[in-house]
Amino acid sequence: MLVSVSKGKTWIITSPYIYDNYGIFVGFTNRLGGVSNGKFESLNLSYRVGDLPENVTRNRMILSSDIGVYPDRWVVPEQIHGFRVSAVSYSAAGKGGMNDKSAIPGSDGLITNCNKLPLFVLVADCVPVLLFDLYTRTIAAVHAGWRGVLRGIAVEAVRRMKENYGCTPSNILAFLGPHIKSCCLQLEHEIARNFENEIDRSVIEDTKENSCFVSLEKALVIQLELQGVKRDNIYSSGICTCCNNEYFSYRRDGGITGRQAGIIFSI
Repeated sequence: MLVSVSKGKTWIITSPYIYDNYGIFVGFTNRLGGVSNGKFESLNLSYRVGDLPENVTRNRMILSSDIGVYPDRWVVPEQIHGFRVSAVSYSAAGKGGMNDKSAIPGSDGLITNCNKLPLFVLVADCVPVLLFDLYTRTIAAVHAGWRGVLRGIAVEAVRRMKENYGCTPSNILAFLGPHIKSCCLQLEHEIARNFENEIDRSVIEDTKENSCFVSLEKALVIQLELQGVKRDNIYSSGICTCCNNEYFSYRRDGGITGRQAGIIFSI
C-alpha cells in the first residue's frame, strides 16, 4: 500500500492506490532534495528548529511544486506534545504554511472534510499518523510522540472524526509514517510502566537495567483497533528514523536537526 516514489526533486512514501482510487494524497517526506545545510541538510520543513527561515521557505516551495499544493494552502498544528485535535475548514488555509506563528494553536492533530485543504504534521522521530475515512472522505493528520501516544492523541482523532463528521471507525484507513522504532526508542522504566498500564505489556519489546525499548507503532495499532479501526486497514512504512540517515532523527542527531512531514489532502 505504501511505496517510495520520486516526486521531482523529492522522494515521498505514498499510496498510489489510494490516490488513484479515492483521490486522496497521503505522503511522508524524508530529508533529501532541499537546500538547507549542516544539521538541517537538506529538506528541513520546520521554521522552529534554528534553520535559516529563507531555506525553510525554499524547501517548502520545492516540496509544494512536487506535490502540487502550495504553503498558502497548508494547515499545520502548533505541536506541543499534547492530545488536542482541531477540526479545520477553508478559513484555516495557510495557517502555519509560510511561518510557524500562524499555526493552529495548542493542537497536535487536525481533521477536516474539505477538499484541497492539505494537512501537515512535522516530525523527527515522532509518529506521523494520517487517517482517511473511505465514505465521508474525512481526513486527519496527527503528531504522535511518546507523550501524545500515552495521552491518546490517535484515539482523540478517531473520536473527533466520528463526532464532527459521522465517520465509522471500520471505514477508516490509518497510515503510520517513518518514526523511531523499538530498536532505538529507549524510555525510562517509569515511563515504560505507563505504557504497560495504559495500553498493553506487548508494547515493551526489551528491557535493560535502567530502560525499556518501547514500540510506539504497536501502541498506536492497539489504540486504533480498540476504537474500531480494522487491523487490515492500518499500514506502516516500516522505517526507523533513528536507524535511517535519510531521515531527520531528534535522538540520533542530539536534539538539533530538521523535520520531515506527514501530508494528507483530497484532490
